[in-house]
Amino acid sequence: MTHRRRNLLIALASALAVLTGVGWSTGMFDDWRDERSLGDACQGVLAEEALPETLGSERAFAGDSHPALEGALTRCVVRGSEEATPALRVDLRWAGDGHRDALPEGYTDTWAASGAAAPMEHERPGVVSGSGRELHATMALACPAHKDTKGHDALLLTGRLTRPDARADDAQLRADLARFISGSASKAADKYGCRGPERARAGQVAEDPLDHSVPVQAAKGSCAAARDLRRQAADTGLARALETPADPHAPLADCFLATDDNKPGVRLSFISGAYAPSYAKADSLSKIRGASGIDEEENSYAWATAVCPGSSERSLFTTWSVQDSHTKNSAATDPPPDFLHDALTAYAKKTAQDRGCTDLRLPAPNPAHGNDRH
Repeated sequence: MTHRRRNLLIALASALAVLTGVGWSTGMFDDWRDERSLGDACQGVLAEEALPETLGSERAFAGDSHPALEGALTRCVVRGSEEATPALRVDLRWAGDGHRDALPEGYTDTWAASGAAAPMEHERPGVVSGSGRELHATMALACPAHKDTKGHDALLLTGRLTRPDARADDAQLRADLARFISGSASKAADKYGCRGPERARAGQVAEDPLDHSVPVQAAKGSCAAARDLRRQAADTGLARALETPADPHAPLADCFLATDDNKPGVRLSFISGAYAPSYAKADSLSKIRGASGIDEEENSYAWATAVCPGSSERSLFTTWSVQDSHTKNSAATDPPPDFLHDALTAYAKKTAQDRGCTDLRLPAPNPAHGNDRH
């Protein structure tokens, strides 16, 4: 090798080293590391294209959370900075391996209005809810029987987003989170052989039911069944219905009967069979067990079940008297003893009919009459 050629090679190597060093020092290494972490996290199902808007950050990096929750196929945390927030916790599991995190916070509290779910709409089998600086979104994917599903008939994908600037009523942020969950669900469906949402399906999601009030007699969404109860409801001081659009694809649904100033007094909910195991695990002390029943002590809640399409587990219909978190008093004024039973019966019958459910089991109107009837 000539002296001139050797010097040229040395100069080129030095220039390359300088350029490389500048690249790494200006963030190229961080970008590469972040992209690699996203590709590896949660078994590669994250919809990376939706993360900047969801997190409110151009930067996004991920890692598997430790320890993984019992029964999860995968679980990871995506962050938008080195700080604690913004953060998006993602959980993927078979429906039969349910966990309370699949449901909105407080969804099983048989006295509260917390965790109210709104459908993602656009034929997406998911819901969004929010509280304070946290938003929750979950989607249930039906899975035809084959070797990859290992006997499971539904897959649950859940995202819990925490952002310092988040608001539960932020329509755009709710839509962004739904877009991320939809995109991730499509990838998870491809991986496990389930039926995922159409990637093109996107758009705004429904308002939280607590943010949409109509007179009971005008209800035509998730509270449509309450129209037949308007006189009984009025007698208890509940003249308003807080509802979402009726959506047969939504795996969770809520309706609230409220006072004239929109204070919830009675809650009616539908929980699809895909979420029944998660519901059972969310509150180990809950008395909601079996095909149907009613609170025998205070007559403050009741439940029914039915077999609905999409899951081998029985779907759940619940109703309860909502109490103020501070006073523990209900907004409803002295409801008749059978009001909750009548409300549940009307709600469960219409919801079951609209969703194609069968074998509806309703509780007897009085605990003394038994605990199961068709």
